[in-house]
Amino acid sequence: MFGLCVKFRYMDSMVIKTHNRPQRTREGEWYFQRDNWVRDLDKRTDLPIMARFVGGYIAMHINRIDRDMWHQQTTMAKELGLHKQTIKMAIRALVEAELIVVEKVRRGVKKRAVNRYRINAPWFL
Repeated sequence: MFGLCVKFRYMDSMVIKTHNRPQRTREGEWYFQRDNWVRDLDKRTDLPIMARFVGGYIAMHINRIDRDMWHQQTTMAKELGLHKQTIKMAIRALVEAELIVVEKVRRGVKKRAVNRYRINAPWFL
């Protein structure tokens, strides 16, 4: 019962009710669009399963304010339990399908490249 209360509180904070019709806040709309992008990605049978898996991970870790994600590929591999080469191939497939944009920005800890990943969708730009 307690879990349901928390869930409803979370959902209520993302919805504003006006004239008995719920409308999403700006933040709620952003999360709704991101979740729809992930659902559409899951339906893409032309992509390898690992590309869809990594794409979902990137989408769920994107910062709503900056609209990008900047985890290192080694970090993604460690958190997903995959090999770094698998992450690279998945990202390459997502870029070729024009679903994400990768921008090399700066060097991170130990001078490793830190890329920025963005969802390539009209509502996201």
